[in-house]
Amino acid sequence: YHLGSAYGLTDNNQKQGGLFAIVNTKLTDKINFTAGTRGAAQSTRLTTDIHASTLNRALATTLGIAYQYTKSISIYLRRAGSFRFPKAEENSANGEPLRTQRGISYEAGMRYELADKIIHLGLYQLNLRDEISFDPFQTPQNPFGSNQNLAPTTRTGASLSFSKDLTRKLRADAQVNYVHARFQSGMYQ
Repeated sequence: YHLGSAYGLTDNNQKQGGLFAIVNTKLTDKINFTAGTRGAAQSTRLTTDIHASTLNRALATTLGIAYQYTKSISIYLRRAGSFRFPKAEENSANGEPLRTQRGISYEAGMRYELADKIIHLGLYQLNLRDEISFDPFQTPQNPFGSNQNLAPTTRTGASLSFSKDLTRKLRADAQVNYVHARFQSGMYQ
């Protein structure tokens, strides 16, 4: 990726690559197990009023288990890591490169499936650190706002969805979500 500004001194070059693997296997007739990993690296050369080079590396893993309680009902548990590198256009927090966003989510849920309808209920908690966010506050140094890494955050939530086939070519879907987001530390705790 390359980002050059026609109106300022910003020049940002990024190179990124990664590998991933996931295994899904049946442990028994009713139990499925999932394990996966994803790794990536990103090199950045940022020139603004400073010159900075960074090398970001990240690794995330996933573990999950699903139990087929009946032919129509399955339940699952999952733990999944995540990461997000700063994009070229957001990679400057007051002239400094941003840190990689990292997270871990924990999920539990149930899925009920018949021939023409599906009901899914899921509960989760997502813990993030160094979340990348846009701050619209304008300063003389950042007249259009700036990107920043946030203090650790947590999102706890629930999701309920319903799908029903109305005809062979038409399906109705509905979903409701509840999310409770909060800072774990810092000035907004």
